[in-house]
Amino acid sequence: LAMAPATLYPKYLEAIGNRPHRVLKPGDTLSIDAMKITAVDADGEVLKAPLEKGEPGADCASATTNDNLGGEENPRSLGVLITWGHTRILSMGDTTWNMENRLACPRDLISPVDLMFADNHGTENANSPTLVNTVKPRVVVFNNGAAKGAAAQSIQTAQASPRIEAIWQIHLQEQHADVNAPQANIANLSGSQDDHHPLQIAVNREGGLEFTNPRTGATTRY
Repeated sequence: LAMAPATLYPKYLEAIGNRPHRVLKPGDTLSIDAMKITAVDADGEVLKAPLEKGEPGADCASATTNDNLGGEENPRSLGVLITWGHTRILSMGDTTWNMENRLACPRDLISPVDLMFADNHGTENANSPTLVNTVKPRVVVFNNGAAKGAAAQSIQTAQASPRIEAIWQIHLQEQHADVNAPQANIANLSGSQDDHHPLQIAVNREGGLEFTNPRTGATTRY
């Protein structure tokens, strides 16, 4: 109960007081110098119009549903597309399967991206093949724990997507050790003694992505 929204939200309201703040709706934007942040879904709603061409989504006729929300707040997540020059980064928080499909079908409301952070930590109720195959990320990052997220199904969906070059994980998923990113692309290998290594990601305006794994000290570029 101490961590429940009903407990924490009043504390959040007290903390922000009368300071200016915005509650983003799909289509709303924020700009930080040359970086633009566009809300693509929020509070159970999605964009009303495509951000770019609005071509048909991938395999919409065979799209499936998944009514396991994992809690009522997940499909109300704020999802954003971040653009900087030609670079496009998709981060949709805990958005779940059915909401994802609304962004892909019948029209692609987002268009292809360079980097995607797997939705809802990569659980089985998110990262639908319809969305992933529509936005065609070059790299997918799973913000997972050793026993949370990075479900085998979600990893395999990312691995099979049309333009994929690599997947990365914060932790080795211990529940299915045979279905993970290559160990060189995993920041933390042991859940029992977490080293708390972060992934370090740098991007340039032309779509270039640079990943550094602090555990190994190696840097990989895409």
